[in-house]
Amino acid sequence: MHSIVLIEDEPPTLFMVKDLIEALDLGFEVIGYAFNGEDGEATVRELKPDIVITDIKMPAKDGLSLIGDMTAEGFETEWIILSGYADFEYAVLALRNGVKDYILKPVDPSALQTLFEHIAEKLTRKKMEVEAAYLYRQLHSSDRCSAPSGLRHEGVYTPVLITAGNLVDSMHDGLHAGRHVFGQPTETDFGHFGVVPFAKSWIVQGYSKSHQVLLLATDSPKDVHVRQAVEQWVTEKNSDSEARINALIGAPFSDIHMFSERVQNLYRSLKQWILIGQSHVFTAGMPVVTFENSAEWVYKCSRLTSQSYTAFRNQLLQWERQWQEQNYPQAFVELLMTKIADALPNKAGAMHIQVGDIQELLAASVSQTEAVERFANLAGAAFGEEPLGSKRAGPLSDVVESIEAYLTMNYFLPVSYDSLQERFGYHKDYLSYLFRQHKGISPNKYITMLRVENAKRILRDIGELTLKETAERVGYEDPLYFSRVFKNVTGLSPSTFREQFRGDEKGGDVIA
Repeated sequence: MHSIVLIEDEPPTLFMVKDLIEALDLGFEVIGYAFNGEDGEATVRELKPDIVITDIKMPAKDGLSLIGDMTAEGFETEWIILSGYADFEYAVLALRNGVKDYILKPVDPSALQTLFEHIAEKLTRKKMEVEAAYLYRQLHSSDRCSAPSGLRHEGVYTPVLITAGNLVDSMHDGLHAGRHVFGQPTETDFGHFGVVPFAKSWIVQGYSKSHQVLLLATDSPKDVHVRQAVEQWVTEKNSDSEARINALIGAPFSDIHMFSERVQNLYRSLKQWILIGQSHVFTAGMPVVTFENSAEWVYKCSRLTSQSYTAFRNQLLQWERQWQEQNYPQAFVELLMTKIADALPNKAGAMHIQVGDIQELLAASVSQTEAVERFANLAGAAFGEEPLGSKRAGPLSDVVESIEAYLTMNYFLPVSYDSLQERFGYHKDYLSYLFRQHKGISPNKYITMLRVENAKRILRDIGELTLKETAERVGYEDPLYFSRVFKNVTGLSPSTFREQFRGDEKGGDVIA
């Protein structure tokens, strides 16, 4: 319910407006009223309503003074003025002072309904945005402030972790195959999510752009509609995306402060169940996946590298088909790749394939076959194979320096491995390997480093820019995602970094 305080010095008008509003049945409740501005101010301060409807000309304190004083104090509410035709000049002045809506006397019931339908939509969206922001802070920071009133649900909450493509631990700017599936979660009212209505629901950006968290408020912990709605939503998303959608429905809980902990548990569980390139809707409580022949596979993979590269590649691709047939999840395939990488020979000064390289392959792949083929291509360097793709003349170190110069000049653009492959003439997997061999860091992480370093410079030197403006200047469309990347690298949020720099600057110290 949206709460209202009415301030009007004519009792018949006040009670008529009260009755009309409550008869609309749009979720509004008059929780208090007063017959002059002074009493009205005290009532508003005590009750803190969502909306204040006030006359302009009143005893003790007029409506414009009331609005001006409380607005100057930072009191947050929606102000609506009651105005007769004779008070039109005052109404114009109120509108100039930030009042958005007015009710004209004598009150027209149809006009009142139109106005409050608009206000109901606006207030609902505003409250949902506040609630979604709270959930985002719960998920991405240690902030444990009190929950907004709209999140104090009498039933239960059901969390759902939804991912596009493979679930990996790092951010992978511009690389993850599922990074564009969801987009920025701007919608906040998902009250009719899927095919059935829920009391409320929220979408929150996950730990990377490739996954999101859906939170459903339901009346019962065994709501049969939850799975139905999630399955339909996943089916619809899969029809528009090459990266397969997976969802894990968590166990219901009643305390909203458990939200972050429950999502972290879902993340760990889904990594154990997700199948590369396939789509499923999982339910919490499933048994942990175990493999009776896991030790045998680890041993076979460690022995795989003792043969020629051609035999290695052919055997690996043959095994990949077996892994698909036996429904080995992403976590197990990732483990086997790691064991193979650990056993790879080291010819021609090849650099060891690290977990980060494997995660990048998984992030960029939409099928298990693609992921394994790219891993086999990358492993070729360890066998002394020639670079993949069309080879250019000149030392490879010159190619790396050219890539570095290009990234330094274009870090704020949507650079991808495909574009680097096209520009520099080497296969994208080999380019990544080559760059890390010479620079000790992948192109993906190098771009992130450039963006964060330039963001730090902007925050120090151009302090008046908003978070969104700063994010856009360094290549991020989503300011919340930028904030998470920045904190992931520096340990500080952009705002904290800026405040800390200003504090150190006043004290005579400068951040390097």
